[in-house]
Amino acid sequence: MKAEDERIGFSREEIATAIKENDLDTINEMLDGFGLRKNFPLFLPTSFRAESSILSYGVAFAGRSLVKPEVAKLLIDNLSHNIDVFLFLDSVLYFLGDDVRNEEVHPSQEIIDILEGNGPSDEFGGRVAILEEYEFIALARYLASGKIESISREFNSPIVRYVYAHQMLPLTMLFSYMAAALREPDINPIRATDIIGQILEGLEGTFADSEEDDE
Repeated sequence: MKAEDERIGFSREEIATAIKENDLDTINEMLDGFGLRKNFPLFLPTSFRAESSILSYGVAFAGRSLVKPEVAKLLIDNLSHNIDVFLFLDSVLYFLGDDVRNEEVHPSQEIIDILEGNGPSDEFGGRVAILEEYEFIALARYLASGKIESISREFNSPIVRYVYAHQMLPLTMLFSYMAAALREPDINPIRATDIIGQILEGLEGTFADSEEDDE
């Protein structure tokens, strides 16, 4: 009997095969079915487990140089939405070494303003993409320092994409750091059951009202 990752019935073997064979169609189906698109409103427990599996197989096959750039970018753009980017960046900085933590270099005020105001993600992404590496490291150091407590998850993808594009980490480690930094699901199974029950109760009330109107 196959072990199933829930929601749309992809087995672990099917997830592994899709990543190994760089099957973009199947990977896109998985992202949709598991609720792992970057604009999906909730990070569910099933989504957490699925993302853990996908990243684990990503590590395995990246280690064998089997993951193509288009697959890596697809996974980064969508799965990075669900990580604790502060923890991820702190890990990146420790990997790069203490010498990158130059206190004399600071991120631009424009980028800080976007972060603090949760400004448009496309503007942030555009500014990050053109940073020199030392400027990006200053941004990473600023975010990892705890000076800012939270940012929009829309900012995650440009940050992780920069690390990938500039080969600041091997892809195996990048996927590993993403997996290690996965945030907790937005709701636990008990809470999810409560929410579904409330929805059903509301629907029953609507149907009851409708039946009374018909009489």
